[in-house]
Amino acid sequence: MIDSGRERAQTAVVGNLLLVAVGLVLVTVVAVAGLGIAEQVDTNAPSVEIQTLVEDSDVFVRHASGDVLQASDIEVVLKPPGADYRVPLENFRSVSDAEFRSGDSGRLAHGVGSGEITVLVVHEPSNAVIDRTSRRLTDGQISLAAFDAAVSTNDYAGTQSGTGSTTVEDGGRTVRLTGNQWKYIDYQHDVTPDTVLTFEFKSTAEGDIHGIGLEDNTGGQDAERVVQVYGTQDWGINVSKHTSEPYYQQSDGWRRYTVPLGDLYDARNRLGQASSLVVVMDCDPNGPSGSRSGCKSQTDDGTPTATAYFRNIEVYEDD
Repeated sequence: MIDSGRERAQTAVVGNLLLVAVGLVLVTVVAVAGLGIAEQVDTNAPSVEIQTLVEDSDVFVRHASGDVLQASDIEVVLKPPGADYRVPLENFRSVSDAEFRSGDSGRLAHGVGSGEITVLVVHEPSNAVIDRTSRRLTDGQISLAAFDAAVSTNDYAGTQSGTGSTTVEDGGRTVRLTGNQWKYIDYQHDVTPDTVLTFEFKSTAEGDIHGIGLEDNTGGQDAERVVQVYGTQDWGINVSKHTSEPYYQQSDGWRRYTVPLGDLYDARNRLGQASSLVVVMDCDPNGPSGSRSGCKSQTDDGTPTATAYFRNIEVYEDD
């Protein structure tokens, strides 16, 4: 005869043991998941030593030793006060090769005058943080051409701006123009033959003219001052015809440009004091019509939809 009381007791003990085991498994899974989220590190992380340095005006990322990395696999996360964004290592100054190996380094202006900035170097394929540094700046040097909320009120070239919008992102580091927008900010610079203009550009819809430059008169439009990087209209200084930089392609995503602005302006008698930095997103629609000869990016009712993003704009003397 079976002792039903003993059976019930054994069943209860086994059940409790199973519950404990399941609980331990769940705790282990949660703990591992938590570590994965916190550390962002994979077992496929490269064996490499990266040295990151934050100076008064720039962030430097140096490959000290270890595995050769693909520059396209590395993104640098910048966390200055009030912003958080990623910049591909390929877009750092001096990083020109596909491979990032021992002794190579890159430089990017951080745009922080005061406050703490944290920089993380991330190996994208493994999602591994391969270096991290922080610094609190009390007297940083801002070499970036920073925008602010007032940019939308500054119309360049009179009535050229039309339908569309201009917005500022990343704490002033990025300006996004949509539609038909010609804008400027006050920006003083004495342009010499050694002046260099660097910036990153992206577009998701092509317009007539996507350009950038320095001006001494914001009331008119000077084609000899605006460097055109994209667009269907032949206007301004075509970057691929007059420099070694390529004309932008829709599939490029963010592309960094280094433009010898001093050389270009010297050849056009435009050296000297500039008072403004201008950004151009020209997209002139036809309005409602069947066939179009105007901007290629517009809706059926004639609303221009072309886009231009400019970020990390810096003007400096390459001496």
